Amino acid sequence: MERRLSTRIDSDRAWDYFNADTNSAVISRYTRIYIEGAQSSGQPAATADLVSRSVGNLLSLRHRRALSADTMAGVSLGLLIASVTSLNVTITIVLKLGEAIAGVATGFTDTDVGALAEFGAGVALPVMEDASSVEDNIKIFKLIVSILILGQIAAVSIIATRLRGGGKISALGQIIKLIWVAGITSLFTAIVLDGASSMFGI
Repeated sequence: MERRLSTRIDSDRAWDYFNADTNSAVISRYTRIYIEGAQSSGQPAATADLVSRSVGNLLSLRHRRALSADTMAGVSLGLLIASVTSLNVTITIVLKLGEAIAGVATGFTDTDVGALAEFGAGVALPVMEDASSVEDNIKIFKLIVSILILGQIAAVSIIATRLRGGGKISALGQIIKLIWVAGITSLFTAIVLDGASSMFGI
């Protein structure tokens, strides 16, 4: 840049080459502001100081936005891991309770359900009539939990990508990464819960 300007052949073309070399829209825009401001005002130093302060403010805002995006990404990652873990624990508890209730229900195959309802003041569990519905309900519960997790991943990815200033492709990459994190967390949690169940004989 200095060599091109020192030739004093074509200063505008030298600045254009400099902008092309940097490949930055910000530098190109503020360079053009500096050139036009210096030529019109005749005070290059004051124009350079004004442009320098404007660029500094812009870079400061970008830095703050990057910090906000990183904070959002960290919080969303922790929230996702906590959500997957807690929902897996909930599914395990519901599964164990469902199996226990289904086992009790199958033991009452010869029992009059109507009599149980009268004994319980008109309240009877539907599982007493059909124990096979427990497994179907647990499958539906797992499906609902999976949909909730996917919705959370999509929302968090879109928000974090928007804060970074990215587009749809960046959001898609973030979604894929968080799906992998959720899957690995779910697998690890399932292994730990299976080990704990066998350890305590549940």
